[in-house]
Amino acid sequence: MLEFTVQSVPLPCAGAVLGDVGRKVAEGVPLSHEEAGRYKTTQVNGLNSGGKRDLPRGVVETPSSRYKAGIGIRTGGVQRTEYLGSFDTPEEAARAFDEAAIRRWQAGLVPELVTNYPPEGYPGYTGGVEQGGQE
Repeated sequence: MLEFTVQSVPLPCAGAVLGDVGRKVAEGVPLSHEEAGRYKTTQVNGLNSGGKRDLPRGVVETPSSRYKAGIGIRTGGVQRTEYLGSFDTPEEAARAFDEAAIRRWQAGLVPELVTNYPPEGYPGYTGGVEQGGQE
């Protein structure tokens, strides 16, 4: 029976390794052939995501190393992204997303408020939902 030892090397955008395989890798325990394949697949899939998991919700990095904020809007069954702006840092872009999410939630356009940071820190947040319009 073949056994493989996988050395855990921190990769910049590596995917999460779940369950027993992740534990074994962290402890340096040899992996079976199947486990080694699963570990490699998980790492490669994490790299293929382009690091999106490392950025806040609604934020993507542009090729020019700036950060673009956008919020998804569904109208008539069609999904589109509303561009919110280009920013120097991911935190600025995340705050633009949060402000747009709060405005949409307070207008009653979305059933649930989802933000990157606590909504109480935003000047437009009142803690309530107005009876609002339709998209």
